[in-house]
Amino acid sequence: MALRQDQAVFVHLAEHVAHALVQAKTRYQIVQDKTNVPWPVIAMIHERESSQSWAASLGQGDPWDHVSIHVPRGRGPFHSWEEAAMDALKVCPPHAVDWHDWSIGGALTLLEQYNGLGYFHMERPSPYIWSGTDQYNRAIHR
Repeated sequence: MALRQDQAVFVHLAEHVAHALVQAKTRYQIVQDKTNVPWPVIAMIHERESSQSWAASLGQGDPWDHVSIHVPRGRGPFHSWEEAAMDALKVCPPHAVDWHDWSIGGALTLLEQYNGLGYFHMERPSPYIWSGTDQYNRAIHR
């Protein structure tokens, strides 16, 4: 079965992002080793919060070398991206370092909590988790 053009574009984009995240595996593993949060989860948070910008904090995408203005506010400045990432995973809700269920379902639950539970409370699929799937359509979830 052939993909539609829009599906093919999405697959190409997803492959590009996945490749970039895997290329940075060593850097994510530095944070994993100090937090016990699996590097693929760290990579996904990095992509979702800042499109994998190394100038932006894992906490909310603000520059890590400045005090953050978005939630979580007042974090930083930090000396490195890694230091900011460890702060986000250790100190800020949902405290990913305290999470122990790294199954696919458990990791997705943590990721939804990481972005906030607003969509959950509205009984809508979170774009943080579901965008790009048949479970989420931006047009009907505004």
